[in-house]
Amino acid sequence: MASIHKRYRKDGTSRYVVRFTDPHGYRTEKAAGSTKKSAELLKVSIEKQLAAGTYGQKAPEDPIFMEFCEDFLKAKKSQVKPSSHEDYKQVVENHLKPFFKKKRLSAITPILVQDFLSHLEEKDISPATRRKIYRYLKVIVHHAQSLEMISKDPTMSIRSPRVERKEMACLTADEVSKLLEAADDQIMPLLAVACFAGLRQGEILGLKWGDVDFVHGNIRVVRTYGQDFGFSEPKSSASRRAVPIPRFLVSILKRLYESKGYPGPDKLVFPNSAGKPQNRRNLITRAFETALTDAEVRRIRFHDLRHTYASLCIAAGMDPKALQRAMGHASISMTMDT
Repeated sequence: MASIHKRYRKDGTSRYVVRFTDPHGYRTEKAAGSTKKSAELLKVSIEKQLAAGTYGQKAPEDPIFMEFCEDFLKAKKSQVKPSSHEDYKQVVENHLKPFFKKKRLSAITPILVQDFLSHLEEKDISPATRRKIYRYLKVIVHHAQSLEMISKDPTMSIRSPRVERKEMACLTADEVSKLLEAADDQIMPLLAVACFAGLRQGEILGLKWGDVDFVHGNIRVVRTYGQDFGFSEPKSSASRRAVPIPRFLVSILKRLYESKGYPGPDKLVFPNSAGKPQNRRNLITRAFETALTDAEVRRIRFHDLRHTYASLCIAAGMDPKALQRAMGHASISMTMDT
C-alpha cells in the first residue's frame, strides 16, 4: 500500500510525496505536488500500476496515426498478396492521410471515426467503397490495440456503412450458348473456362497447361496473375483448388492444346501473341465486350461469368458444399449469400 506524506521546505512551503514499496522491494517515494488532491491521484495511479505489475515499465509511445499506418503497411507486406497490400496503401494515401493528417494515435476517438465516415459520405463515395475503407481502418486500429498502443478500439461502437445487396448479374444457359458461338476461336475457350469452371480472371490468365488434367477432367488452380504484380499464389488456401469440368469443356481445351502444337506444362493456356499473360483491359474491351455485342446478349462484367457458372451449377442440382469448394470460397455462407 502506498501512503501520502507532507514535507516542509526551508522557505516555509510544503510539498506532498507518495511513499511505497516498488516491485524490487525497495522503499520509494514520488513527488506529488503542492496539493493533497494531486497526491491522492498519484497514490491511486501507483497502486493500480503495482497491482497490475506494470509499474516501472515504459509507457507505450503515442505516435502520429499516419506514421503508425506506415509501420502497419511494412508489417502487412509479408502477410498479404501484393495486390492486397497495394489496396491497403491506396486507402491509406487517398482517404486516411488526407483526413487524419497529423493526429496522434490516441486522438482517434469514436466521434472522430464517425466524422470520418460522414466525410466519406459527403464526398459521394459509394457505400461499398466506404465499407471497404472502414474495414481497413478497423484492421489498422485493431493492430494498434494488439500492440497495446491503445487500450480501446475506437471503431468498436461504430456501425459499418450499410451496403444494399444487389442481385448478381448472370447469363442464362441460352445466352451462354450465344456468347460462345459469337466468340472467335481465340477467345471462345477462355470464355468457356469462365462459364463452366468459374475461375476468376486472374486465375484464368495464370493458367498453365500443366494445371489441366485431361484424364480426370479437372483444372488445378495454383496461381493467379495480376497486371501490376505478376504471378502469385491464390489469395487464400480455399482458392487453391481442383475444379471438376464437364466433358465438353475437356474437349474444347483438348482441341486448343492440339492446335497449339502440344505446348509444355509450363506454357500458358491463354497467352498473348508473345507468349505472355494477356492484358486484362484488352481482354475485356477487345475480346469479351466484342463477343457480347456480336452475340446480342446483355452487357455484363467479366466477373459475372463466375456468377453465371454458380447459377448453372445450382440449376443443375450441384451440392452447395461442392460448389463452395469449386468456387474457392472460404465458407459456405459466402457461396449461398452471393
